[in-house]
Amino acid sequence: MKTFFIVTALIFYHVQDSETKHSIKSRDTNRRVYSHWSNWSEWSLCTRTCGGGVRQRSRICSRSFGSYNRPLPLICLGDTTEYIICNSQDCPSGTADFREFQCSIYNKRRISDQMIQWVPQYGGENPCELRCQAKDRSLTYSFGKVIDGTRCFPGGEELCVNGRCLPVGCDKKVGSDTNYDKCGVCGGNNSTCIHYKDIYLEQFHRKPGSKKEGYQEIAVIPAGATHIEVHDTSRNYLGMIYEF
Repeated sequence: MKTFFIVTALIFYHVQDSETKHSIKSRDTNRRVYSHWSNWSEWSLCTRTCGGGVRQRSRICSRSFGSYNRPLPLICLGDTTEYIICNSQDCPSGTADFREFQCSIYNKRRISDQMIQWVPQYGGENPCELRCQAKDRSLTYSFGKVIDGTRCFPGGEELCVNGRCLPVGCDKKVGSDTNYDKCGVCGGNNSTCIHYKDIYLEQFHRKPGSKKEGYQEIAVIPAGATHIEVHDTSRNYLGMIYEF
């Protein structure tokens, strides 16, 4: 009986963002032109009180000249606007769906001289368009963009910001493609992983005269381990015991 085990364990580290300044040398070799970011503005208020809203902040790319001014392009690496998730706790039980709430805002507004009860309609070309349909008739209406922080799709992770559907990274930034590495580190490169690999080659012998099947411990998987691969080339049954 041979059983092959691979276990990869986790170590968590915090990854911090960094900002850079970029400078270019003009044709006039006696002076330099520096392009640099201003400080970030304060974060805006959250667009939702629960369920995951959006806050944003912005900065300006500016330049400093030497002895005289000459139009030159701004060179700042990075984004002018940054979005993060806020108030991500679950909404209280019974709270209306966020799109449903946005459609219901227009229930008291007359359309073609009629008072209509509106509910969300999904499946449009732009998932960040607030499309609502009448409850009791065949009528669909677009009320523009949804509020920032609205889910693009039911149950999805992507969020609508300024009418666009954007991904959400593990750094909680909207528009970020940062993911967890195999160690569970956000934005990591697997360099902090502790890799464990073992091969079990011992033969398990049942006691003479015993008809009772038994189990033998062959490996202990560390708490918090991820990306576990178990390859069994025997004809035995493998069992796993969880300890909490």
